[in-house]
Amino acid sequence: MSRNPLEEIEGHGPFRTFRWIADSLWGLLIAHLAISLPLAVWLLWGFFKSMPFDLEEAAMVDGCSQFGAFIKVVLPLSAPGLITVGIFSFLLSWADYVFALILIMSDDRKTLPVGLASMLGAQDLRWGEILAGATLIALPLFVIFMFCYRYFVAGLTAGALKG
Repeated sequence: MSRNPLEEIEGHGPFRTFRWIADSLWGLLIAHLAISLPLAVWLLWGFFKSMPFDLEEAAMVDGCSQFGAFIKVVLPLSAPGLITVGIFSFLLSWADYVFALILIMSDDRKTLPVGLASMLGAQDLRWGEILAGATLIALPLFVIFMFCYRYFVAGLTAGALKG
């Protein structure tokens, strides 16, 4: 009797330790963090590099601690960059198909793009239902982008200046 090779190695070594990752949304979350965190660091690095240190220094001269200057001065000024990174990370994770297809096996944990793709049949295509599902998937992206548009554009252009 031949068994699946993945079943053979599942009970051994690191697979036994990290069994809670397989077929769970936590494993999918960790995979998305592994992709979106470097992107966020890269985008925010350019944004914070363009922010003048003199503002934080002036707040510390006025009596703020370093943490207080960060909370009261740097964080409000970095809102466009943080919102831009949040939108990019949300877009990257919301519409992801490949990670969810590979990491999630059970039907009750499928994400929206994988569930929508499972509606495609070999013989019949229910275009009305598929397009309605695609519209519902894209609607939150549209609403978020509509409300955060000006922060998004400001965040994209703020770290682009060299100086």
